[in-house]
Amino acid sequence: MKPDFDVIIVGSGPAGVSAAFPLVQAGLKVLMVDGGRDTSLPPPAQPYLNARANDSSQWKWMVGQDFHSLKFADAVSPKLRAPTHSYVFEGYEQTNQVVGENFVALGSLAQGGLSNAWGCGVAKLSLRELADYPFDAADIEGSYEIVTQRMGVSGACSDDLTDYFGLDAWADQPIEMDPLQSRLLTKYQTANTALTAKGFRLGRSRVAALSQDKGGRLACNLSGNCLWGCDRKALYSAIDDLAALKKYPNFSYRSGLIVERVSRTGEYPFIEGYDSLRRSFSMTGKKVLLAAGTLATTRLSMIALGIHHSLKMQACPVAAFMLWRPFSLGLRRGPAFGLGQLSFALTLSGKVSSDFASSYSIDDASLGTTNAFGSLFNTTGIPIAEFAKFMPLRKPLGIQFLRSLLSSCAVGNIYLPG
Repeated sequence: MKPDFDVIIVGSGPAGVSAAFPLVQAGLKVLMVDGGRDTSLPPPAQPYLNARANDSSQWKWMVGQDFHSLKFADAVSPKLRAPTHSYVFEGYEQTNQVVGENFVALGSLAQGGLSNAWGCGVAKLSLRELADYPFDAADIEGSYEIVTQRMGVSGACSDDLTDYFGLDAWADQPIEMDPLQSRLLTKYQTANTALTAKGFRLGRSRVAALSQDKGGRLACNLSGNCLWGCDRKALYSAIDDLAALKKYPNFSYRSGLIVERVSRTGEYPFIEGYDSLRRSFSMTGKKVLLAAGTLATTRLSMIALGIHHSLKMQACPVAAFMLWRPFSLGLRRGPAFGLGQLSFALTLSGKVSSDFASSYSIDDASLGTTNAFGSLFNTTGIPIAEFAKFMPLRKPLGIQFLRSLLSSCAVGNIYLPG
């Protein structure tokens, strides 16, 4: 039988749309399906500080009409508590039958996937990361250029992280940095020789956020609303690319479909599952491309390959911290970009355990040199209550104390090797 499509893509996030563009441009008949979750709650239209002072309806996007932020008070990230992002994560674990034990299982059934609520961090893969892939790093250099320019990446400059990110040839100028982090960068530059000798490098973040207008998307205006969503679409979301893909007559998009399995009984593979009304569906393609996020893609792959035993998974430990700069005490809280402004890389070396080496058939148990990575963020667009709960004070007193302190603080994260 003739297949319904040349390629079926499961997922409409950055991976799915990036795969779709060259396929449809080559004239192939492509179908993209996703879970179809969408939001009915727009992000705030006013800058964060203005809205906090003047918007009588701010509780709708800060707390939620269903008290979403209070229901998820114990969630590990403020993003999981933001009512404007609730649809991004809603129903993922239950629908995909994924349960996290001792780790947070995140994924999305939304149009555009997790790119609706991400930190916009981007970088090329290192030679070490690509070592086990069946192609040379040079083979995908052209793809980096195309995808970087399509998404809109800012942060290009000559600094100690230029080689780490590797995207400056196609990226735009950085978004304006806040005074506190600007001072930190200046201080680092006076001492970077000693710090780089210890394996520490600091520089501007490269992020998929606009420093200049691009198509129908507007450049960042330092609203501070990054946590809640950008009404200017300065932050890249794959959903913005769906409109461009729909202009191709050989591209089809069906939203609201849950793929339960990928199978093959004859010459071609097919996907099957159900729609929002629980009606079953099945469609065939010459190829099926899984871009449903790490966990869901792995689950569908295991079903397709008949793998029924447990698989070990590498996690990426992450920690968050607050950095106080006493010399910045008294800085006025002002408009700012709410995602990564400065980033850092830290060279580590160490040994893996003998049990780990045995489990993964590692002959040489040495990790060699690996990188930890993190970024620093402005605190303007993050509610004070997010920090007060960590203070060794009663919450009202903690909030009062932080009103004076937060303007001289940056919040950071650090991702360690899995």
